[in-house]
Amino acid sequence: MQTLKKYLTQPYFLKAYFYFGLVGMIMALIATAIYMVPGVNHPWLLLIGTFTTSDFMETLSYIYAANPYKGYWASGEERWTIYLPFAYMVLYPFALIAKPSVLKYINGEISLDYCYQDPLYYWTYLLYFVVHLVLILFLLGKWSKLKGKDLIYFLAASSLHSGVFFCFGRGNVMTTTFLFALIFFLYKDSDKWWVRELSYLALAGAIAIKIYPIILALVFIRERKFFALLRTAFYTASLVFLPFLLVEGGFSNIPLFVNNVLGFGSEGRGLGASNVSVDNFVAKFFWVLQQIFKVDFSKAEKVLSTILSGLVILVTVVLSFFPRKKGDVMPYTLLLIGCYLLFQTISYSYVFIFYTYVGLLLIQRWDELPFNRKALYVICLLILAQPFPLVWHLAFFGATANAILFGVSVYDLIKLLLRKEEAETALAKQTPSSIEEKAPKELGDNIA
Repeated sequence: MQTLKKYLTQPYFLKAYFYFGLVGMIMALIATAIYMVPGVNHPWLLLIGTFTTSDFMETLSYIYAANPYKGYWASGEERWTIYLPFAYMVLYPFALIAKPSVLKYINGEISLDYCYQDPLYYWTYLLYFVVHLVLILFLLGKWSKLKGKDLIYFLAASSLHSGVFFCFGRGNVMTTTFLFALIFFLYKDSDKWWVRELSYLALAGAIAIKIYPIILALVFIRERKFFALLRTAFYTASLVFLPFLLVEGGFSNIPLFVNNVLGFGSEGRGLGASNVSVDNFVAKFFWVLQQIFKVDFSKAEKVLSTILSGLVILVTVVLSFFPRKKGDVMPYTLLLIGCYLLFQTISYSYVFIFYTYVGLLLIQRWDELPFNRKALYVICLLILAQPFPLVWHLAFFGATANAILFGVSVYDLIKLLLRKEEAETALAKQTPSSIEEKAPKELGDNIA
């Protein structure tokens, strides 16, 4: 135990965080390079084929549709999006730069699987990703207050993180979503009112892109900032609904958008190897049972998935209504992020990028954490940060680490709550006479 305590220090963690990610990234890049060699067809590498930044091309293409919520492309491919119009407003400058390439895809001249081979498109994507990554690393570095080699280790480890790796490979707008969410996390308690207001607007932007970050707004209830919650709700409603006026059909597209989102979640993606939600755990469990017993468990799977997802949300919401306690920053943050990853029907591995913020929080709170929690957080964060398993879409390891951190955070928050209640109960049981008898004794001890 003493040996473990000796090495479980912040400098050793930063080195492990970096080297663990570096080795994993090198292995991932070697595997990807082999896959890219013409004529090579290794079955064990085929899953890398989705690392083509296709999400970015697909998102840009909707910007050139009069109505991205229904219809077909010139190539005959069905066209329907699950993003709100605000997402396309954010990406509009990049769509202008890559317009010739995007029109090639719309007209069927290039496919999503090989869009990365188009130079103009790929340089545009690199511009988008690098700008976001630089901003994210700048914020993480600034708030870490690390210097010298420690800062280099931390920033390098954050850039090699599995969530960053998967975001880059898929080209998903999760990168923008996380940047907005990070601004909210870091600046929501600023002393300057206009900075706080910008952080609320950033959260509204994250919600208007991916919807699910709405779970992060529970922090306002936790901190009793109800007026701030109302203002954030106003910003969110504005960014969610007003941009529909820029789309052909206006507000009549809202039902289409809802149907598209529901349809996306019911396409059998729950069993996907990159999915890290509760739905995925349940789907894998019943898939194993189905292979053993040759029985259709689809109804039971749907019921159990709904119950567990609802339970995750319910626990998170209920715990958010209790006031803040000393030492609850880390567990409550893990509760929100864990819930965000778990309760979605489809939650792909790029959501692991949120754990780069948890890495920052661990550094900030290092000295106040007990040894057992510090050890658990380090182990889970190293698993979540490892990019190599995602080459085969083996997100199960990271998904399990996230589920463990969520469960531990629930336990810790309830424990803190009960400890407070026990103290209040013990105080209430004391009689006035016992308090009076105790006071002179304590006074005499202090004088002595």
